[in-house]
Amino acid sequence: EIVKVKGVDCIQTGRNDISQALGVPGENLHPKVLEAEKRIVSAALDAGKQVSLVHSLNADGLERAARWMEQGVRIMNIDSDYMVLLESYKGAVKKLRPS
Repeated sequence: EIVKVKGVDCIQTGRNDISQALGVPGENLHPKVLEAEKRIVSAALDAGKQVSLVHSLNADGLERAARWMEQGVRIMNIDSDYMVLLESYKGAVKKLRPS
């Protein structure tokens, strides 16, 4: 029903919130969470709404993002700025540390 509300132009799922609601806290890639996300995204797209999703900056996350884009999702957030910076700095420190 939420995706059908007039004036709501964009729906963003939150796998953290979904995992909590489904009793699998922190398991963002749990099958129950992914199925719920799929239902939400499908309903939103069917209602003509834009959808925004967040995926990790790794091979799995990018693959998931690409699949959703094929389904019509146009707003992708690839990880948070904090995580992107953290991973970048971790890589730099690893390269700079003596062997």
